[in-house]
Amino acid sequence: MVCTGNICRSAYAEAALRDLLQHSHVLDVVVFSAGTDAVVGAAMESEMRGILRERYPYAAGTHNAQQLHEGALDEADLVLVMTREHRRRVVRRWPEAATKTVMLTDFCVAVSQPPAKHETDLSVMIRTAQQSASAGSLDVPDPYRATAEVHRRVADALDHDMRAIARWLEKSREVQSTRDTGGRG
Repeated sequence: MVCTGNICRSAYAEAALRDLLQHSHVLDVVVFSAGTDAVVGAAMESEMRGILRERYPYAAGTHNAQQLHEGALDEADLVLVMTREHRRRVVRRWPEAATKTVMLTDFCVAVSQPPAKHETDLSVMIRTAQQSASAGSLDVPDPYRATAEVHRRVADALDHDMRAIARWLEKSREVQSTRDTGGRG
């Protein structure tokens, strides 16, 4: 998860998705967040941290903002960014990350397709999201220094998207298990 300062959107999304995956028993996914201009070492912004504590009480541990770096991108299978500008910045600095960097909202649209079209291959889902991306793709607004209401709206949108990703990962594991056991799993 990538945003600007790594103290609001990406930090919240990371913690929320970790919590959802743990409750779904999807334990083999590593979730990491960073910022394109991180406030390195800073805690999550207080308003977002408060919302996180309300909604995911066990996920509201400590957070230290991190700067996005090449090593993190090398290890990542998927890089979800909050805005078109974040994607441009990541791809401009690390062109090799272009094939795995996609806007969060585009990826969530792709993974929320009806079950008949459910795809479990991550690379296919990334390509689908990138192909469907357009100038009309929705950025996740930055709530930094905004009102409590803006923070809640952003958290609501992130919760929706994190639930979509968690459901897709859970379903992908079920489909893979069925394939591995020849339909007996």
